Amino acid sequence: MRIKPDVIVAFAFGKFDDNDKPTCPNRIIADFAEYLAAKNMVPIVTQTDVPIIHSVMGIYFVDLGRLLTIGAKEIYLSTLSIAEKTKELAKEKGWKTVSVVAAAPHKWRCERDLRKMGFVILEEMYFNRYRFWFSRKSKQWWTRGPIRWWFYEILVRLLPWWLYKKIA
Repeated sequence: MRIKPDVIVAFAFGKFDDNDKPTCPNRIIADFAEYLAAKNMVPIVTQTDVPIIHSVMGIYFVDLGRLLTIGAKEIYLSTLSIAEKTKELAKEKGWKTVSVVAAAPHKWRCERDLRKMGFVILEEMYFNRYRFWFSRKSKQWWTRGPIRWWFYEILVRLLPWWLYKKIA
């Protein structure tokens, strides 16, 4: 018997003005999250950068009304913040198992942060071409190319958990 997740958690990769274009990384993430939610009949937890349109069991946007602004600069919701918001919802909803939908280079950290929040991660197979995820159109410098990403990601991965929690 196949174990199904209690919820799908979809993490954005980059920030774009054209999230609805079929080639936008966040559109690809949204499409797969919608597919998994329908297949498993479970809700989706995500952020507004992932353009989810439809989910039979509901959509929870964890950053609605929560994005901070300093002057005209928008502060994004971090990977850890999304994991923490998902944990808050999970307490209320009774969720324990999740399937993660994230860009290939980002998936490891998404899963690590959710595990630290106490979730059991169920693996789902999906395409994950490495170069596809990066775009020069992203407003987040670290998601514009693989060299930028790994420069940022290696620094983040090397941080001890207590420090990562403090600054993420």
